[in-house]
Amino acid sequence: MKLVKKHRWFLNKSPIFGNQESCQKRTKIYVKSLFKLYSGIIIKKCRNEVLLCIYEHLIHFVNVSEAPELVIKFINTCHARLSNLKKDFYFKKILINFVNTIYSVEYLSKSKESAFLMSDSLLEYSKAYPVVRLHMITAIKKIIKCDDIYGGSEWLTTIVDIYLQGVITTKDERTEYFICQEFLEINKSFVFENIINISEQSNPNIINTACRIISLDAILDLAKNSVAKVIISLRTEYLKFFKKRYFPNSETHIKKLRITQALLLILPYVKEFSKEAIQIGVFLLDCILEEANQPCIKQIFNLVLIILLQGAAFRGIEYIKRVMSMSAQVSPSIQIGLMPTFYHLALFDTEDPMRSFSAVMSLVLPWTMGSQFKVRIYAQDIIKRLIHEAKENNYDDFLNKYQHLESCIDTSIKATGPIKLSHLNSLTEKTLLEPKDPSLSIAIDKYLENATKNDNQQDKTEALNLNIQKKITPWKNISEGNDIPTNSEFILVATLVDKPQNLGGLSRTCEAFGIPNLVLNDAKIVQNKEFQSLSMSSEGWINITEIKIKDLREHIMDYKREGYFVVGAEQTTNSIKLNEFRFPRKTVLILGNEKTGIAANLIPILDKCIEIPQFGQTRSLNVHVAGATIIWEYVKEHSLRPNHMTA
Repeated sequence: MKLVKKHRWFLNKSPIFGNQESCQKRTKIYVKSLFKLYSGIIIKKCRNEVLLCIYEHLIHFVNVSEAPELVIKFINTCHARLSNLKKDFYFKKILINFVNTIYSVEYLSKSKESAFLMSDSLLEYSKAYPVVRLHMITAIKKIIKCDDIYGGSEWLTTIVDIYLQGVITTKDERTEYFICQEFLEINKSFVFENIINISEQSNPNIINTACRIISLDAILDLAKNSVAKVIISLRTEYLKFFKKRYFPNSETHIKKLRITQALLLILPYVKEFSKEAIQIGVFLLDCILEEANQPCIKQIFNLVLIILLQGAAFRGIEYIKRVMSMSAQVSPSIQIGLMPTFYHLALFDTEDPMRSFSAVMSLVLPWTMGSQFKVRIYAQDIIKRLIHEAKENNYDDFLNKYQHLESCIDTSIKATGPIKLSHLNSLTEKTLLEPKDPSLSIAIDKYLENATKNDNQQDKTEALNLNIQKKITPWKNISEGNDIPTNSEFILVATLVDKPQNLGGLSRTCEAFGIPNLVLNDAKIVQNKEFQSLSMSSEGWINITEIKIKDLREHIMDYKREGYFVVGAEQTTNSIKLNEFRFPRKTVLILGNEKTGIAANLIPILDKCIEIPQFGQTRSLNVHVAGATIIWEYVKEHSLRPNHMTA
């Protein structure tokens, strides 16, 4: 330790002794001996506290050495040693000093290539130590300002990697994250470069936010001169997740969102009708037509397409229509996602607006009578808006052809009832992007709410004659004071059922038909993703209890003592056809295992076994389907009366 301090003093003071020539000779000799000494210490298993003294003065070693090969060799030795160091308090400081050294102007002038090679491994360390990433991007941001000397665009891959990294918050961590964002919003004068001085005390969310802002700023700097390279880099990163299924707020979702946001922000540097503009447009259309993305990403795709194509609106509309016609299948979600794009492009056409209006109308009009409710309501609203715009701008030819549709759509919307378009896409009002017409959702809401206020008797009679697809809205029935039936004396026992998908489906069936009691072998199954994909959160509205298979026989006897009639869904020699069976009010239904059915030792203690009449060759139904069928028969018999009908 004393030797290290002695040599550290020499590095700081030695150049001032003697004349310049003698000082340079002494420095060269001393640097070689210093290299041998430090290399020996680095290779040995010394404590991090000792090694920190060396890493703190790596930059001085780089400055005084005039032998690039010696410096590179020593830095590579220090880099290799990092992987074997103990990950303690000193390790973070060692990493920071090493990063500041290899991204310094002095070291890059000696070996830029080795700095590139070390970037990937340093990014791996930064996952555990976010402040390292902050030092990296801060140094690289300074480097790219000297593009002619150090090749700023060559750092693009590293910059994008830093931009995409960061904490992916879970539900429990999100509260803390939003508090941090609130802090940043309040302190608008906060300078992110200053965070280095307080990095050890800073919240990781603030550091990660600073990293992303600095890296995004660097991306925009590079886009000014090399936008094609930036587009290629962002597209390459996006393709790593192309067509991969993901969940909201997952790592894939957040990274996709950051990439699309970066694409949106570099658009000012993309020339109209340029090769880069075409590349982005084709790429985004592929993503829209081939992927299932979260609504926030779809909204950004729409906005980017509108901005790119606004200078050639009609050609853009026709191109998208042609691509859609060549696609194997255009799903309802794609139709809904592209409708705002068509609408806004039509508004942007200054050369011949009626041409674009007619092009959008010919595409959207058939969708107003489609089988999918969401598509119909969106298409109807787009047509009403086009007609309204045509009235304001006196497009008489367009109005003569299409104005009569307005009254048809009014009748349809009145029969449908009030609904918010933002809710159709599970979006809040804050997440809607409306570049041309910011009042889109507000106006739609007002229109649809007012549409039902002035109904006269004739309108109601016409509405009754319309058969329009509409989902059940249980909260509406509750608010109107209807008597919603419950089947609290029916218990579904699915202890013998194994598969999470079947259990999730049974949970959803119970909730839908008012069956409040579901028994499972393991209550923790409700946390399984496969269970949740079928249950649709129904487990939160019913009582789920746990009975182990080994205890099932004893609990069946308890049910019988409590006055329940225990029924098993099983094909036996004495089983009764479902259509011939009458359910007692207090009924327990036992479902069998998917493969083996109800165990032989349980069948004798059941009050009855029932089977569903079948006419095919397989002679078997999925346990979820069988359970739902039996529950429906019970509900019909005990709960379904005319005043209980909800659909």
